[in-house]
Amino acid sequence: MKLGILVVYLFGARTVPLLDIHLSRIERYTRVPYTIYASANRLAPEFRERLALHPRIRICDIPDTDLRGMLEHSYYLDHLARIAIEDGVTHAVTLHLDSFPIRQGWAEELAGRLSERCVLATIDSVNTACLFFHRDFYCRYHPNFLVTEEECTSPLYPKFLTEYCLVHHSGTGYAYRAYQHGLLWNYLPLTPTYGAAQIGDVFGGMIFHLVQGIWAGEYHSQLNYSLHQRAYERIVAATRRAYRFVVPDDLRRKFRLRFDRVLGLIVHRPFMTWHAQCIEQFLQNPEAYIAPIENRIMLSS
Repeated sequence: MKLGILVVYLFGARTVPLLDIHLSRIERYTRVPYTIYASANRLAPEFRERLALHPRIRICDIPDTDLRGMLEHSYYLDHLARIAIEDGVTHAVTLHLDSFPIRQGWAEELAGRLSERCVLATIDSVNTACLFFHRDFYCRYHPNFLVTEEECTSPLYPKFLTEYCLVHHSGTGYAYRAYQHGLLWNYLPLTPTYGAAQIGDVFGGMIFHLVQGIWAGEYHSQLNYSLHQRAYERIVAATRRAYRFVVPDDLRRKFRLRFDRVLGLIVHRPFMTWHAQCIEQFLQNPEAYIAPIENRIMLSS
């Protein structure tokens, strides 16, 4: 296996601690030969230099774009995938700055989930925090991370979204291309981490995702809330997490949009503010949060 890890690096000073733990976990747990194909457009010079000094990172020359949000992210990923495939990788995986492996053998296990019919291995809702595929799928079907405007107008696309309970975001284009050709993908199950700090998620016992870590860490300021508000927010967070663990994956995906809409209408702002405060605590000492989770994963494997 020759693995290409595709990462869009776009962060600021507040989330720099994520870079160290992201890179250290990739190095610690990846036993196969790999290269990190990185986009660093709009990254501050001092952070770009840090990436350039890393022996496993190849900063790719990608034209700048005026796109922002998921459009920009998908634009960079499309370029990174093409560059990695042209460079001869056998397998590729997308990660985020706030997602990384936490167990040995993760790449081999993800590769083992692929077959002629199952062409993707991913986490909740075909998420580019971990989207693993073989070069054959890319070379044969030439997917885009976002569904194209032409594909969006097809009557097949809304049927696809409804059938698989997906939303239009970066990564959906790969699943839609598979769907168009009668192919499938594999989800890593959400892994309980009882007793560990409940910030972020673990999938398949091997991939950690902080969940909106970049967004919360960079753009949310710390606000002072009363004890009653804080208690209320923690109850909401616990309810949401309990829902994710109790409801089976297939049903959870089926009702995800409805549940998230209701939750968003009621408590989105207070929940996200509380979540941002948790992210701030995480960034002060990421090792203190990750190490206990790694230990529990190791003991249970």
